[in-house]
Parts: sequence; structure tokens; C-alpha cells
Amino acid sequence: MLILRGITCLRSLENRLFPVLRLQSTPFSSTKVMAKPKGGEQEDLKPVKFTQSGAYRMNPEYATAIKPQGDKQPLYQSIMVPFSVIVFMIYFFILREENDMDDMILGTSLFDRVEGLEKTQIEVCIAHYEKNGLDTRDLKERLAELQAIEEAEDARIKAEEEAAEAAEAAKQAELAA
Repeated sequence: MLILRGITCLRSLENRLFPVLRLQSTPFSSTKVMAKPKGGEQEDLKPVKFTQSGAYRMNPEYATAIKPQGDKQPLYQSIMVPFSVIVFMIYFFILREENDMDDMILGTSLFDRVEGLEKTQIEVCIAHYEKNGLDTRDLKERLAELQAIEEAEDARIKAEEEAAEAAEAAKQAELAA
């Protein structure tokens, strides 16, 4: 008996705390949809100007399904990010010793490792300097040096190729004899 009394008491408390929403429904009729509009309903078929609609006055925050929740970053993030950066810098700038790879990477110029880069860079710099009215004499001198070095290298390669061809022709002549 006490159990039944407790259940009814809980139900009455629940009804007071969480009132039941009663939705009023209207019967759906397809005759309205299928019927041709009459004179008064003709205005409903015309396009609605956006500036005269309710959407124009609506706040964009309510138009989206996801409402902004504010800044939800963890409290420890403002401490952990600088701490991680400091630890990274201590390791790479203080604790880490240089090795052979560092010497290989930092020991030579990029112009020495990539053939033709210096010439291209100087040509671009000359064009930029001339466009801005700056002095290009030093750049043009270095470009002339690079072209002379390139011509000397081409002449050396051509001489080696001719010597190799002459040696090959001599071997073939020796074999034929």
C-alpha cells in the first residue's frame, strides 16, 4: 500500500515539475494544396523581397543550427603551449650536439649544391634592380664571371669528349690493323 501511495505521489510531483505540453494539431487537407488559388491568394505566389521578409530582421546567430559556445579552450592550454615551445628550444639550441648531417647541410652554400641557381638569381636581381633604378654593376660583374666559368667548363668537357673520341678511334684503328 505504501508503494502505491509513493508512486502516485511521484507522478503528481512529476506532473507539477514537468508539465505535459499539449500540441494542438489541425487536420491536413490536400484540397487546399491542389486547388487553384483564388484572387486573394494570388499574392502568395509572387516572390517575396528579402528586405521585406522576416528573415531580413532575424539575427544570424539564430539562423545557424550550431550556436557559438564561446572560447572552449582548456585552461591548461595557455601554460602547455609556451612550455612545449621552451622545451623544444632548449633541446635544439642548447642540449643537442652538432653532427655530420649538420656539417653537410650547413657547410656548403645552396649555390654550390644547385647548379645554375646563382646565375638565375643574379639575373632576377639585375632585372629587379633595373626596375627600381638601383646600381647593378656588381651583379653584372658577377654574372660575367659566372658566364666565363661556365664557358670554360663547357670547353673542358668538349675537349675531354674529343680526346675520348680520338682514343676510341685509335683503339678501333689498332684493332682493324
